[in-house]
Amino acid sequence: MAEIIKAVNVYKAYRSQPVLKGLTFNVKEGEIVGLLGPNGSGKTTTIRLLNGVINQDKGEIEVFGLNPQIDGDKARKLTGVLTESAGLYPHLSGEENLRFFGELYNIKDDSHIETLLRDFGLYEHKDKKVGVYSTGMTKRLGIAKALLHNPKLLFLDEPTTGLDPEGARDLLSYIERLNKEKGVTILICTNILVTLSH
Repeated sequence: MAEIIKAVNVYKAYRSQPVLKGLTFNVKEGEIVGLLGPNGSGKTTTIRLLNGVINQDKGEIEVFGLNPQIDGDKARKLTGVLTESAGLYPHLSGEENLRFFGELYNIKDDSHIETLLRDFGLYEHKDKKVGVYSTGMTKRLGIAKALLHNPKLLFLDEPTTGLDPEGARDLLSYIERLNKEKGVTILICTNILVTLSH
């Protein structure tokens, strides 16, 4: 399997406060890999580095063979990100959110948005304002948003935060199905040990 992420001896500090000290790992195509650690351990920083949003102080990072510091736009076209807040607009409906973000990706295919809503069990709630969605529904819509442009790699930052045990299990089953059926490589950052069935 091809190596999709490579991080070698990565260092990052904020105002001389070290956040990452010698981080080294790799992710191969089709894998689900978890970065487990407490809040403040650098998980979100790692995702931002891999997406080229910020730059490391030292070390080497490659995503799909690209250097995110130089080719951040190219790398981001191949990746999707679910942040803890999901970045959705509460005054818009679920469908309106996906249409809005779809326009940013120049996606005009209504059937693709409908498929995502159905895949994540949100079609019957598509006209409701996101502000009244449950935490689980919001998380699922956030993943659907991250998948609008059919990325090959998905970053999930604390995807089960705020979910009850049943909601967390449901969300993890969606993630696992996405990996098995669509072949999406997934990097999960979490402070809770999660178990997938495979």
